[in-house]
Amino acid sequence: MTESAAGVIGSAAATFAQGSTGTSTLAGTNTYTGATTVTAGTLSLTGTLSGTPSVTTSGTGVLTESSAGVISTAAGTFTQGSTGTSILSGANTYGGLTTVSAGTLQIGANNAIKSGNALTTSGTGVFDLNGYSQTIGVLTNGTTVTSSQANGALTFGAATASSGAGNFTGTMAVTFNNGARPAR
Repeated sequence: MTESAAGVIGSAAATFAQGSTGTSTLAGTNTYTGATTVTAGTLSLTGTLSGTPSVTTSGTGVLTESSAGVISTAAGTFTQGSTGTSILSGANTYGGLTTVSAGTLQIGANNAIKSGNALTTSGTGVFDLNGYSQTIGVLTNGTTVTSSQANGALTFGAATASSGAGNFTGTMAVTFNNGARPAR
């Protein structure tokens, strides 16, 4: 099944759940304030999510975001918890934690996660720079940070220690700025 919503989902109490195989596309400026969940199939984001407090993938569901797609809720979070690969390619401005607990979260543009946000990898999750640059505040790396394409760059911008016993793989540059430092 493939569906597309070019209009707006704007009800304050609304939620969005992608739970079947196929692809659903959200292309409008969506302001609903409930959660966004993807448990099967693909949610293609070519518009804006500006009210949802959380975007979560689980099961076999994935999110693919075009360069025009934006998750912009100030305190919003993104959790990659599915077995698949989700891709963030827009200029996202959500202000909460990005968690990768299963599958792969891949960026498809420089700073696809708001610069300075915290990032956590755990379980079987992999964060893939995919050859792009990303500035984060704090990294709690329990599994793997990689760059599946050459020239990836990870910059730490917060004056706090990052932690975890996870691995760094692939070809990437790692930079510590503004007093940021690795855990000791």
